[in-house]
Amino acid sequence: MAEEVASPLLALLQDPQRAPLIKQGAEAKVYRVELYTISSSITLPDAVSTKQEDYAYPILLKHRFFKKYRHPMLSASITATRTVSEARSLVRCARSGVHVPRLELVDETRGIIGMEWIHGVSVRRLLGGIPEESDCEDITLLSTTPALTEERAQEVMDKIGVQLAEMHCADVIHGDLTTSNMMLRDLDTSIVLIDFGLAG
Repeated sequence: MAEEVASPLLALLQDPQRAPLIKQGAEAKVYRVELYTISSSITLPDAVSTKQEDYAYPILLKHRFFKKYRHPMLSASITATRTVSEARSLVRCARSGVHVPRLELVDETRGIIGMEWIHGVSVRRLLGGIPEESDCEDITLLSTTPALTEERAQEVMDKIGVQLAEMHCADVIHGDLTTSNMMLRDLDTSIVLIDFGLAG
């Protein structure tokens, strides 16, 4: 059997400077990393050349780690199946117009999905909910999130309803539909559904 080639993604995830751990759940760890593009010159057929600048943008890497209590072959199979299922759910939703993070990469063998980093706040925090234990250790952090007026809260709920209807029209069942898995995007105040790890 050939020796497995080391994964640059796994090496990246082991470097806390380049890939800080954001959150760990029962199934996966979530990291924020910078995705870099390299400048290139493109020559078009009409001889006009354009130059693309180097730039970096943040993405979220979700790593489904292997369970030590499972047989390695079973763990690898379950990890690959769940990773592919989550990626397919994201693609199905995106094609149907549901606001979900853009898919950047999938490595089903190692259980890694890369997706757009959503700049915004969770609906749970926006509505004044107590943060999940792993979200923050200081309850006073809630005071930094502005309270919504009743009218604004209704607008947010309406947007959530539209996204859920679109998702169900796409025949996707989220599997973990909570306000913690909904984000209000900073840029355009749209609702983005996240964490399709249990979707079916």
